[in-house]
Amino acid sequence: LDAGFVYEGEENPEILPTGEKRTGDWPENGPDCTDVLTTTGFTSVVAKDCQYPVHNPTASKKVIAVGYSHMKIWSAPIVEIAKKENWDLQVITRGWCPFGDPASANQSSAARNESENCNTVDREWNDYIKEQSPDLVIMPATFMDFDGSDKYTDAIKTRIQELTSEGIDVVGIRGTPRFPQSHRACMESGKSAEACTFKLEKFNSTNPLDQLEDEISGFGTIDLMDQICPNHSCPPIIGNVYTYFDGMHLTATYARSMEDTFDERLEAALERAER
Repeated sequence: LDAGFVYEGEENPEILPTGEKRTGDWPENGPDCTDVLTTTGFTSVVAKDCQYPVHNPTASKKVIAVGYSHMKIWSAPIVEIAKKENWDLQVITRGWCPFGDPASANQSSAARNESENCNTVDREWNDYIKEQSPDLVIMPATFMDFDGSDKYTDAIKTRIQELTSEGIDVVGIRGTPRFPQSHRACMESGKSAEACTFKLEKFNSTNPLDQLEDEISGFGTIDLMDQICPNHSCPPIIGNVYTYFDGMHLTATYARSMEDTFDERLEAALERAER
């Protein structure tokens, strides 16, 4: 997607990810948070959800990435950035449990939200994060609908204000699209990649989180929609990488391929947050 890029690889490269990962390409984030949880007393809910991919006692920055399943996908480039930037990084995620506004999951799956006890999860995550006192929290901050429309909720705004008032910088990632049908199912029905490029009818190029940057000191936002759905169209393949593995989740392979762009935009978001 970079202007001026010249491909110099194989003539017909294999499309990644392959095999079983094509239907479930999640990041593998390494050890859980058992050691730190044992010393802090948070051993129930957080123990199920917390991974510690970059444990660094002499870190330049202590970071917690937290949220529902989309945050787990975004952890793929964040882990690589953490290693490069000498961060300490914990990743806390659970499907269908948006950090800061568990009720927003009700709109999509009340039964699933109830079974996962997202309200309890959210409270314990929040208590744990405050106890850890990180320098930075990274979280998904909008929830994008099937048509591409998205917004932040009052509860998300309140949570961001709560964290920044504690001296914690927050970077909110704009949500990514969900689709009623997966690209894979579309292509397996015999359609071409072009025919399985999904349009976002109500997508707004302006990131709704930009407004919060103006209102909240300590908050910055990242928008990567131009890397996922250029010109408001979401293709199943970019380069030689599948973009999604189901109707809701980017492949970790594609998310990881955005590392340089994610890093640049994260750095810019932090500069705006700390202004």
